Amino acid sequence: SDPYVVVQFDKKEYKTRTFSSNLNPNFNENFNFFINENANVEHHVQLTVMDKDTFSDDTMGSARYTLAGLEKGVAKDVQVPLTSPSGAAAGLLLIKVCTEDFTTKDLLNSSANHAAGSPTAPSP
Repeated sequence: SDPYVVVQFDKKEYKTRTFSSNLNPNFNENFNFFINENANVEHHVQLTVMDKDTFSDDTMGSARYTLAGLEKGVAKDVQVPLTSPSGAAAGLLLIKVCTEDFTTKDLLNSSANHAAGSPTAPSP
């Protein structure tokens, strides 16, 4: 298998790099999503592990992680169980989640950096 992960939140979608011939990869990548906590919506992240193929990529497993109950500024390690397209258990995805407060200035700087082509993910 040549796995990679598709990470989706709201209308944003990111993909990790692909690991060739590896069933236990360490993706070690960071993605940032801005959450409007004033919106009366349950926020979640959709995680889909894909197998890169020559003509068509296959879904290996997926999960939906709800972002409720996170303490601001505290990183949380989470084991997310994956389900295959047939509904069977498909392994675990280990993720770290953290919420932080940003000022309007931070948001404007992030938008300017993104528009200029700079990466929006922070260094670990």
